[in-house]
Amino acid sequence: MPFAEWPGSLPQEMLLEHTHGPETNVVAFRPQVGAPSLYQVGDVHVRYIRGRVRVSDAQMDTFLSFFRNDLRNGSRRFNWTSDSFDGFTLRLQFDDQEAFTSSGMASGWMLNLNLWVIREVA
Repeated sequence: MPFAEWPGSLPQEMLLEHTHGPETNVVAFRPQVGAPSLYQVGDVHVRYIRGRVRVSDAQMDTFLSFFRNDLRNGSRRFNWTSDSFDGFTLRLQFDDQEAFTSSGMASGWMLNLNLWVIREVA
């Protein structure tokens, strides 16, 4: 099954928030008693990016349809080619804890996206 593509009717560039921290490749098993045990889950180093785009009401409807229907509420990966990624195509997946937030503005919405970079496609 091919990966979904970021809709062309949505903004293609986002204002990135640059934060730094360790790559996530460790999970914790938290027993009911005692300290948690940490396990490395792989050697692939994924990175986390946050950014925001300003969208109109119609674009917000497009985004919600893409998120809910094409990505099955953010559980599926998708490709996005953007100048924000130096023109590269990245395979992304929404964060499972907080995929996105939106806040209403006078003329549309500010959409904050929380994404995991799975890999560089092209």
